[in-house]
Amino acid sequence: MPTRKAAPADSQARMPRVLIADDNEPNRELLEVYLSGIGCEMAAAVDGADTLEKVASFKPDVILLDVLLEAGDSLDTVKRLRSAVPDAKVVMLSAFDNPTYVARAVAAGAHDYVLKGCSRAELIHAITAAAAGEAPARLGELRRVATTMANRANVPDPDIPLT
Repeated sequence: MPTRKAAPADSQARMPRVLIADDNEPNRELLEVYLSGIGCEMAAAVDGADTLEKVASFKPDVILLDVLLEAGDSLDTVKRLRSAVPDAKVVMLSAFDNPTYVARAVAAGAHDYVLKGCSRAELIHAITAAAAGEAPARLGELRRVATTMANRANVPDPDIPLT
């Protein structure tokens, strides 16, 4: 997909440059439709290597990265992106509602983790919040897991054996 500009938004604020990295063409096209109309500039990548190549010239504010790319490990790609474009925010996009995936994504350097079943409004909010450097989306999986971790019950005796 060549770089293209979506229709202008009503807002005066500069909309983010978004790199969509997904190995499934229909998914990339759907994401492009979801983001159309908000005034962002978009480019697409098909795998981790393509993503790392395109960030140099496109200079995205946000990288929307599929958790499972066919030709490589997305978590390794996140780590490499953090070095290549430290100011860009990576928002992981996944069909998997799995706290382990979320934790691994955050450990690798992802800014947020959004499920593929989210609404257009939730996706746009996650992207614009990431571009603005705001905390992860209120409805994002990262926020849900962090809240669960913060509210876990205190164990009275920390020396309880695990087995």
